[in-house]
Amino acid sequence: MLPAQNQKTQLSPSVIAVSYADGQLIHTRTPLDKTDGPVQDSLAPLGDFMHPSTATPTAEFVDKFLGVKRFKGLTAHSLKLYASLLGRFAVDCPELPTTPEPIETFLSQFSCERSTRRIYCRILRRFYKTIAKREHLPNPMELVETPKAPHRMLASLDPAELGRLLAVPLSVRDRGAILVMAGCGLRQGEARSLTPNDIGADRIKVRGKTGERVVPASPEIIAAQLALCNLHGVDEPLYWGTHPTQPLGSAGFQQLTLKAFQLAGITGRRASPHTLRHTFARICVINGMDISVLKELMGHARIATTEKYLCFAQREIDDKYRRYSPLSHLTDRRLLAADDRLPLADDRLPLADDRLPLADQRISLCYGSVNGYLAELAQTFTRAAELLSGLSEALKRHDGHHPEALFELEDYAKYQAKK
Repeated sequence: MLPAQNQKTQLSPSVIAVSYADGQLIHTRTPLDKTDGPVQDSLAPLGDFMHPSTATPTAEFVDKFLGVKRFKGLTAHSLKLYASLLGRFAVDCPELPTTPEPIETFLSQFSCERSTRRIYCRILRRFYKTIAKREHLPNPMELVETPKAPHRMLASLDPAELGRLLAVPLSVRDRGAILVMAGCGLRQGEARSLTPNDIGADRIKVRGKTGERVVPASPEIIAAQLALCNLHGVDEPLYWGTHPTQPLGSAGFQQLTLKAFQLAGITGRRASPHTLRHTFARICVINGMDISVLKELMGHARIATTEKYLCFAQREIDDKYRRYSPLSHLTDRRLLAADDRLPLADDRLPLADDRLPLADQRISLCYGSVNGYLAELAQTFTRAAELLSGLSEALKRHDGHHPEALFELEDYAKYQAKK
């Protein structure tokens, strides 16, 4: 059920506001100028208020899409997110775009750093897929490529930091919330919906985004939840806010998590309930849990969502590398040592010419190497010719019996030097 009180999300301060009351989506017109008169609330469709005079087709399609998702049973949080993002799309594109260019222009105004553009793109794909099927319209999102986002490691705590977090003194409520999120991987909304009826002897029944599931829990987690059960009625929320009958809101979960991080002296980490959920998945992967089992515990609809936690298996990657690397299996480790008798590099080889393409550089290096060795060979023959010349002079002085043979030997040495 949606909360009875209005929870307003301002989409555009000069055009429209979206709010909820008694489970109904309300679109409230804000004056565009002073002559428009006072603000009027109405339960009329979104399209009636997106333009001061005429209804816009995009807003009408947004209303139809939200009605479909409401009938499908989406949570209030999801409906609120869809209404907020698609409401902005309806403001920027009053007429429903049928080509990809206006959609790409709309998406370009959002940053890729925090995956905002990807979130908008994913919601617009669902919106156009539904509208195209029901209204028999073209789907330009089939031509829009999904924006790339930089790969980032998921925010989580290592086992030592988690130990420090669980060691800090906390209230019964706050300690129970930290334990159930970090020890069972529950989402913030799942922990918020827990009641005493959901706590078993060694299991907890969870109601999440993908439906109900049962997760095992350690005795410490069960004891912390039972301590809260004694303070509430059977159907009252296990984690309460300002009143025992009202569940703790998202801001309350955020505050108790931040307080625990500060008491534990944990810095450089995002202090949020979802960080505790990532921590649960990280430690399970490090300890070797099968990915399909982790999927069921986390309550993921697709295995691809769970596979993003495989990045935490760095210890297993290191172990596999040390086990299977070819250099790790050499029986004689001395083969890996460098020969100190050799120079660091062969300075006789010429450097590549940056002015030439890669293929010409290889040819240039080949010719340069050959010319260098030929020059060295010529110097060797020259020194040999000088040596033979000196030898012939000595023989001339001491032995004159074979002058012709000596002259032939000298001529041959000079001939070889010229070659």
